[in-house]
Amino acid sequence: MTTHTRAGRPRLLYLIGPPAAGKSALAAALRHGHDLAARDQPVPHLLLIDPATGQPAGIELGRIRDRFSGTDALPMNVHLRACDWIENGPVWPFVLAEGARLATRGFLTAAHARYSVHLAHLHADPALLDQRCAERGSRQDDRWRRGAATRARNLAAWAETQPWITLHHLDAAAPTADHTAALRLHITKEEAPA
Repeated sequence: MTTHTRAGRPRLLYLIGPPAAGKSALAAALRHGHDLAARDQPVPHLLLIDPATGQPAGIELGRIRDRFSGTDALPMNVHLRACDWIENGPVWPFVLAEGARLATRGFLTAAHARYSVHLAHLHADPALLDQRCAERGSRQDDRWRRGAATRARNLAAWAETQPWITLHHLDAAAPTADHTAALRLHITKEEAPA
């Protein structure tokens, strides 16, 4: 997957949404085709390695696991360290993140110092999300899940007021492949350097 252009700024794509919206599946589709190498410091992440060149094409923040993957697998106290690293650490061609742990105004603002920031908000009818949670045997409290949906909506509403964020509203009922193709096309478009 080519994730940036020669003339464009490096890109950061953050996937947000309520539980069962398909964030982890979309992240998996976007990382598909890369070799992966886990790194623990200074913030746990995966190197996304281009198999043709053996060089990093970018990173994905967090860890991959069966439940609570992505940034939700990070420690509760990771926020300040992650903001500092994204603002002052290495600049990657592409940064992918999903989950609630770093889905904050502060983290996105820190990323904006060096990256073109894209926020993809997956949303769906609550009945569909309830069905998906039941199918996967989720034990998450209904009020907690509704709160997570509200937090994602609030962050997306704030992002709409920020001219430096490209906001993508994605229907979680649509096939993951459709979102993958659309996001890849959008984040690889030519973009003038900042």
